[in-house]
Amino acid sequence: MQITPLSQPLGARVSGLDLNLPMDDSCFERIHSAWLDHSLLVFPDQSLNEDGLIAFSHRFGELEAPPASENRTRNDGG
Repeated sequence: MQITPLSQPLGARVSGLDLNLPMDDSCFERIHSAWLDHSLLVFPDQSLNEDGLIAFSHRFGELEAPPASENRTRNDGG
């Protein structure tokens, strides 16, 4: 895995990693540390299904429903 700072004021590119494969804690710690250092991470050439995206995202902490989900519920009378 390679973490390369972007030329922008913030962000880094994470390459050489397949987010569909199991990830050990050491690998995730590198990603988490890069996220704290750069505030934005770009993972090019990834193809995650919804379950894979949720599983990866959940490692960063508890997930919240996106605002669109809340609006859709209210608009449907819920």
